Amino acid sequence: MVAAKFRPALPPRTFWRDPLFLLLVFAAVVLRWFFAQRRPELLVEDADGYLAHAATLLELGRFAGPFTGVSTAFRPPGFVCLLSAPLWLGWSAAAAVLAVQLTMSLCCCWGTAALALWLGLPRGMMLLAVAGVA
Repeated sequence: MVAAKFRPALPPRTFWRDPLFLLLVFAAVVLRWFFAQRRPELLVEDADGYLAHAATLLELGRFAGPFTGVSTAFRPPGFVCLLSAPLWLGWSAAAAVLAVQLTMSLCCCWGTAALALWLGLPRGMMLLAVAGVA
């Protein structure tokens, strides 16, 4: 049995030059920005306490409970650490959340496109996957 030779559908890293890919990413960013401007209060709803944990991280310099100050590993620290960077720069809570969400959206779109190309998916499937993530 002879294995099929792997040939990617597009040359690696060319999706950044694909106009439809760029349009999808631009639409995702614009739509998130638009909805954030229309309902900014939704950005600072902190039912899970991520903003509170980020503020505690800035205040105490360690990952601790926001009301007790006791060190904790209650939740994954990645989002809290990302959120604390714009807060450290003095941004408002809404601006910090929006910046992290936009950055994560761009990274997810890029990662999805890169994975689709690595798997050898055709351009249309790659764009469909990116649209689903965006």
